[in-house]
Amino acid sequence: MKTLFVISDTHGNTAALSALKEIMGESDYIVHLGDYDGDVAKIKAQYPEKVISVRGNCDGDTRGDGVLFCAEGLKILAVHGHRFGVKEDLGRLCRYAREKGADIVLYGHTHRAHIAEEGGVLLINPGSAARFEAEKSYAYLVLHEKKKTARIVKIKEKFL
Repeated sequence: MKTLFVISDTHGNTAALSALKEIMGESDYIVHLGDYDGDVAKIKAQYPEKVISVRGNCDGDTRGDGVLFCAEGLKILAVHGHRFGVKEDLGRLCRYAREKGADIVLYGHTHRAHIAEEGGVLLINPGSAARFEAEKSYAYLVLHEKKKTARIVKIKEKFL
C-alpha cells in the first residue's frame, strides 16, 4: 500500500504546508503540482526521496509536460495543467495521459478540487491551498494492489 499527499497552487501559503507536515511525513509520496514550486523547498530538503514536484505557469514553466512515476503498479502523471487547457476541459489532458499510459493524472491550475474518471484514467485536482482561496484543500490518495481511493480534504481556516 502507498499513500500520496497531493497539493497544488499554494501561492506562498507555506503556513498551510507547515500545518500539514505530520500528514506529509506519514505519506509515502508528497506531490506538489506547482504555483509556487518554491513553497515546497523545505519539504524537499526534509524528504528528498519522496517529494515529487512540477512547475506551474507562475513558476515560469516552459515545458508543462510534467512527471511520470509508478506506485503500486500504477503509472501516475503529475502536471500543473496550464499547458493542457484544463480550465476549459480535460480532453487534451486525458489524451496526453493515455499516450503516456497513465492510470492516474494529478493536475492543478484551476484552483477547483475535482475527482473524476474518464476513459479509464483517474483525474485528481487537489484544489488550491493559496491564502486568497475561501476553500483550501489537498487530495489524499491511497493505492493498494492497483486499487485507487482518492479524497479531497478541506484545510481548516486556522491554517490561513
